[in-house]
Amino acid sequence: MYDYADSSKTRLKAVHPDLQLIMTTVKKYCTIDFDISCGARTTEEQQAAYFAGNSELDGIHKMSKHQLIPSEAVDIYAYKEGGKASYTYHQLSYIAGVIQAVAIMLYSVGKTKHIIRWGGNWDQDGYIIDDQTFQDLGHFEIVEV
Repeated sequence: MYDYADSSKTRLKAVHPDLQLIMTTVKKYCTIDFDISCGARTTEEQQAAYFAGNSELDGIHKMSKHQLIPSEAVDIYAYKEGGKASYTYHQLSYIAGVIQAVAIMLYSVGKTKHIIRWGGNWDQDGYIIDDQTFQDLGHFEIVEV
């Protein structure tokens, strides 16, 4: 079983309690190590992500769930050999499956009030921009059920 890095633990403290529980529980089941790259974001950080092409939300006209207090979103990265960050579809889609399964499990037993939406499935949830699907494979956010 893997544990979060101290920086990830700090980032998790600024997110919604349901998301904290989901993400900490996932570590008990996931066979791929990963950490949290982002939890809460300021408007300036959201704008930087937007201008870098890492978000479709500018932080002013379109707010991100990262900007809510507490944050309702996290971004993750996996690890590849040698301990370097990895954003491969294979690793992140596996982790996403574990996260979504844990979220459903916790919701079904009444421990959370939310499930998870994965940035890799946005095309299935109606997030199609300019006839092209914007995927954010490392992004997870809580949604009302």
